[in-house]
Amino acid sequence: MKKISFFVAGICLLLSNQAALGADGAPSYTFTPAAPQVVTPPEAMLDDQVRKLGFEPNSDAGKLAKKWVVQIATDPDWKSVMAHASGRPGDNSSNDGVMSGFGANLSAQEREALLRLFLGVVSGLKPEQCERMFGGEGPPVGSNILSSRQLYALMTLLNSAVKRSAHSDAPKESYSIARALDADSALEMHMEAMLRKNKEISASEMEDVPAILKGRHACIAASAMLRSFLEATEPTRTVATWDFLSSPWHGTASQHVLQTAEHYANSEFDLNKLPAQLASRLPAPGSRPLGFRSVVVEGDWENRSRPEFDARYRKTYWNLHNSGAVATFLSRADADKEIVWGFFQTEFGFVGLRVQEVGTGIRILPPEVFPASQFSMASESNFVPKPNSSFHIPATQPSMEDVRDYQCETYGKYPASKVFPDLKGDAMDVSCQAVSGTGSTKHQIREAYLVDYSISVRLFEIDKDGLTMSRIRSVTVTQ
Repeated sequence: MKKISFFVAGICLLLSNQAALGADGAPSYTFTPAAPQVVTPPEAMLDDQVRKLGFEPNSDAGKLAKKWVVQIATDPDWKSVMAHASGRPGDNSSNDGVMSGFGANLSAQEREALLRLFLGVVSGLKPEQCERMFGGEGPPVGSNILSSRQLYALMTLLNSAVKRSAHSDAPKESYSIARALDADSALEMHMEAMLRKNKEISASEMEDVPAILKGRHACIAASAMLRSFLEATEPTRTVATWDFLSSPWHGTASQHVLQTAEHYANSEFDLNKLPAQLASRLPAPGSRPLGFRSVVVEGDWENRSRPEFDARYRKTYWNLHNSGAVATFLSRADADKEIVWGFFQTEFGFVGLRVQEVGTGIRILPPEVFPASQFSMASESNFVPKPNSSFHIPATQPSMEDVRDYQCETYGKYPASKVFPDLKGDAMDVSCQAVSGTGSTKHQIREAYLVDYSISVRLFEIDKDGLTMSRIRSVTVTQ
């Protein structure tokens, strides 16, 4: 689910650079405690500003817009919020600054009211208007999509947020990234279920839901998204509306996690996030120097039987305190696409200890963890592959794919430079079958374990979609 530009459609139409009375060479209006008297902008200037917003000055909406333009320019509380949103007093507010400045001070009830207002606005738009607005162009200059009633409701909500920001010392509402991810994902699943029921949207279009919001069905997608908020049960609705309108990060929780993957990996997949009994069985920090801060492997996935699965990928490994363990993040890395999916993991040797999949179009669940019933086998001797041997690895639980464990065998050592020329030391291939609870094979993987780096890189995978090869294009080691 994406944090789309509803504020741009409404708030920023009124509060953008066009509406700021210091724009276009107009005189600015400043305030100090020693000079409480303010100057009302000249009528002609007001009319000009209102026309730029797309309202006729003598219409009901125009008269209302004129009132709010004056209040924005002359009310110290508004002045403070706008200056804070811009980063420096007197700067023009960016759309992102305006969003965070107002959204952070909306109550749960006000957020719900604002979303209902947005739904009403979207319901009155033509498909081409939605496509233009949500596709990135934003509302056209010199036009406005808000009726006088909608404008009044919007500005009343915003004024409440402004006054609360200026005069309330109460702690701001806040939720953990884990709760926000859960709510974000639940709402997205509900939204996609609604879209799948719509006969105007094809199955092929549903394969890229974010693109629907930017295309000819943008009105349908935006309406479905807003209804998913309003139809959600508590506490999901409160957390989801906070994530969408009030959270401190840019975008929703899943977008934030994917855009700040290193921070999320090193905070949520550090050793201190493992169960204490499991972490205590691993080498102590500092006892296994790895010689790198991070390793980035980029390559291509190639599947001849399913070429639609071909893609560029990137996997990053971060050294966790020279303990031999690493935090990793795997994602697609197509140059022309934003990251909408990622796989995080805490790894030691050849074993995943804590894993989580994050992205759009999937149900984001809490991290899976190495099973407590198998903690007794957690040791360097069991987790680090040895040449020409067989071993099994318990799968993290609860497994979304119903994988119970991995049955693996290793082969002889060979120079790691054969995996990729820049790599040093030795490597050994490790082949594993993922076995289900009933004993059936779910898929097979082969990876190269890089002895000097204590990490493994995927060579190929065989599953229901056939053989997917990994072609490594580059390896970047940061000391």
